[in-house]
Amino acid sequence: MIVLTAERSVEELLKVAKWAMDSAQYIAIFLHCDSQNYREFKRISATRKAMHWIPAVRGEWLLIESRHSKTCSAYVVTHKEYFTPKLPAGYEWIHAGKKNSKIDLGIRGDDSGDNISELNSRLDELSVIYWAWKNTRSDFIGFTHYRRFLILPGNGETMLGDDNNHVITMNEVIDLLSDCDILVREVVTFSSAYSRDFEMRSDDVGYQIFIKHLRSRFPEYLPTLDLMQAGQRLIGNSMFFTRWKVFDEYCKWIFSFIIPAAIEFFDQPYKNDSERREISYMGEMMFQVFLMHNHLKIKYLHTACGYEKDSTPENPADWFIQ
Repeated sequence: MIVLTAERSVEELLKVAKWAMDSAQYIAIFLHCDSQNYREFKRISATRKAMHWIPAVRGEWLLIESRHSKTCSAYVVTHKEYFTPKLPAGYEWIHAGKKNSKIDLGIRGDDSGDNISELNSRLDELSVIYWAWKNTRSDFIGFTHYRRFLILPGNGETMLGDDNNHVITMNEVIDLLSDCDILVREVVTFSSAYSRDFEMRSDDVGYQIFIKHLRSRFPEYLPTLDLMQAGQRLIGNSMFFTRWKVFDEYCKWIFSFIIPAAIEFFDQPYKNDSERREISYMGEMMFQVFLMHNHLKIKYLHTACGYEKDSTPENPADWFIQ
């Protein structure tokens, strides 16, 4: 529920209420009985079944109910067979890079409809994010990984089991997003400035290609990128839940420059797997840059990790990706 003050005009209150309905089922407005707004809303509510009045001291609460049933989708990105924990309703496993994969996981892939599945080897989970953006639609959307899932803080659960029940539910996602823009995993803190890692890789072809395409499309983001790299904290793994409007804005932005960069880099020689995934690493960083640059309101969730199929680690610390 979202509570609004009645210090605005009726038109302004209705406009804000309509926007708020994207993330809340109810909007509550307190109105003094002797106010003009009270009389106007009384007139409007006479023909509106979604408006309810609740008596209060020196006035009444107007409760506006959203008649739109909110939808929330969560996609679990995987590229191989994996231990499958019990997940709440709404989660769907997606085969990343299925177009060029040599295995069939028996699940839906990122190679249907409008897709960039062939670029998965350079973009990792971004190929699934692109597929979901172009081929699905829901009020809220989120992404997790085959071995990493978001959970509510305070559950004390850090490892997944066959009967795990702490993975965040769709109803919890919708509730948490009622007063913020996006839910992300907890921040990973490094021992030194994140930029040191990129100083060592600044001569890499992939890095240079990426910066060239970013500068050509969004040069105003370069200072934010510098600021992010100067710190020691990273919101990693492109795991998040958000409203579709925020998701759409993020996808329009990042894919406008990262796809051309990945295509240019696709046939470039590379020394190792890390260099091959250079564009993906930069894309992961740009997720945080987007949040910072647009001053989005963030809530942080904890992460529970699983293990490779038939390879449970002896040391529980090995279950985590730091």
